[in-house]
Amino acid sequence: MKRNLLFAAALVVAGAVNAQETTPLKVTEGWTADVIAERSPVADYLVGGIDNGSVGFFTKTFYQNPDVSRGFTASRPQMSANNVIYDIDVTKLNTLQLHAELEGNAGRGSRIDGTLTFAAPVSTDKLYLLTSCGNGPASAIVEVVYESGYTDQVEITVADWYQGNDADSREGQGFYHMDRIDRNNENIESPAGGPIRFFDTQIDCDPSEPVVALNISLLEANQFKVLSIMGVSTGDEAVAVTEDSWTDDVFAEARPLNETATAGIDRSEWVVYVEGIDLAAEKTYNYGFPNDGVLVTTTGHTYNIDYANLNATRLTGAENTTTLKLQGQPKASTIYFLAAAGNGPAQIEVEYNYVDETSEVDVNSPFEVLDWCSNSDKFVYTTGRYYNGVSDVDWCGLFEFESYPDPARAIESITVTNVRGDEWSKGIIVGLSMDGEFTTGINKVESEAGKAESNSYNIAGQRVGKDFKGLVIRDCKKMLIK
Repeated sequence: MKRNLLFAAALVVAGAVNAQETTPLKVTEGWTADVIAERSPVADYLVGGIDNGSVGFFTKTFYQNPDVSRGFTASRPQMSANNVIYDIDVTKLNTLQLHAELEGNAGRGSRIDGTLTFAAPVSTDKLYLLTSCGNGPASAIVEVVYESGYTDQVEITVADWYQGNDADSREGQGFYHMDRIDRNNENIESPAGGPIRFFDTQIDCDPSEPVVALNISLLEANQFKVLSIMGVSTGDEAVAVTEDSWTDDVFAEARPLNETATAGIDRSEWVVYVEGIDLAAEKTYNYGFPNDGVLVTTTGHTYNIDYANLNATRLTGAENTTTLKLQGQPKASTIYFLAAAGNGPAQIEVEYNYVDETSEVDVNSPFEVLDWCSNSDKFVYTTGRYYNGVSDVDWCGLFEFESYPDPARAIESITVTNVRGDEWSKGIIVGLSMDGEFTTGINKVESEAGKAESNSYNIAGQRVGKDFKGLVIRDCKKMLIK
């Protein structure tokens, strides 16, 4: 028999939420994960995470100190992966952008053609344009203008800037493995490897005629595509163009980003940051977890969450079961589980282990827990997520299910199991709360000798020996052993 989640359909009337309606339970042993990051880089503050170790929740006040090694180099001149030399000044206008009126960004207007005027005539059999395209691919006609007045036309196609990070698809890519950043809110999107790429786009020329300009016209312009040209080269040498040829700056080299970069590379505000930029800051977000760790759901239930230590259990695959030891040996008529599922749903079986050494599985379990990024109408706490950067939007959240132990018996611990039992489904429990009372005071603190003999685990959940160096988990706490 399966019992449904306690959904937000049971919402209390606004203003009637009472933080004292339920009593939070403290887990003294059994937490195996940390799914809420209070700082970045989040790999140092998440253990396990929701879907993986770099994906989880975040606190409202979040200290951002990102890895900025995957930016564009400011060292001039710049050499591409194809040994093409450019000279890009990231501190001033450096890009010719061509686009129609953009959806959702009318302030950028429309410009479907432009001219790159050379500072001096150039004789060469080929030129290279450093190009990129938001919502690509995009095609354009490049008219090569010679000093004699003769012109020649070449059609080019530029692929999307956000594709092709694997080695087999780098043909023509001049710069790759870069991150992108929103110039308004400073959110970095930084998947493993870096998703952003620029291209060396070749233009054949008549070497007997010096080139003085390139006229470029966007084909099939629409409300999505943005074609950017950020540099010109003969291959061995950068070609200087007049400053009035450039229309925008797509490189953020300092803060405020919306002043040092003037336009996104696509129709939104994504730009490329310059390697080594200082982005450390304490920021406040709307959809983070409460800073004090006291979380009250829309159903009026209260949970206490410790961000500095392990604060959740992650039930998946071979690690699909754990036992949560409770402080205070409570007697409860109802226990509420604050939960979510990565790649859900998960199916959570609940077994109560009583102080009298008997155990009992809740006959209503397993309880279905939905995916943390779906069914938002059923969230009891709505939040954002950290996924390659803070996504401060209200489409992630937590669910509740309620379970009924024997109210006459004191509970020692609760064993929870994700009975789906596969590597895909991750059942996450973040907190427990109850209708009931404690039967003892605070459990006594272990002696230092006892702590020294506790098992230790690395962040992958594997048991390690006493000589292990690095980030370890011991007694539900994270510590760095040097």
